[in-house]
Amino acid sequence: MSKQVNLNDPAVFASVISCLSVNDTARIRDAEKTLKPFLKTLNCLAAIVIQLKQSQDVNIRHHSALLLKKCVNSLYSKLSTTQREEFKVTLLDLAINELIKAVRTAIAG
Repeated sequence: MSKQVNLNDPAVFASVISCLSVNDTARIRDAEKTLKPFLKTLNCLAAIVIQLKQSQDVNIRHHSALLLKKCVNSLYSKLSTTQREEFKVTLLDLAINELIKAVRTAIAG
């Protein structure tokens, strides 16, 4: 994976996240290196929420929820008041409607 991937594209973001579930340490490390700078930007919150809403793959939704938990503390304060309210409502809706317990717990976590 190159460092120049567009993680704002939901398909690309999903493919990088799916690499976190493979049984290959080198691919996992490469995916983590690709994700690390993106997780420091506000764009990652929207990309993660899109995966939580739209992905049919449980592993992608679970990893997205775990990534959200990792980056939300540092980015939440950078959101406007309106964005914060929308974000809270969206997360609550996702947690309520998620069918898989592990994903639901990670979203709530």
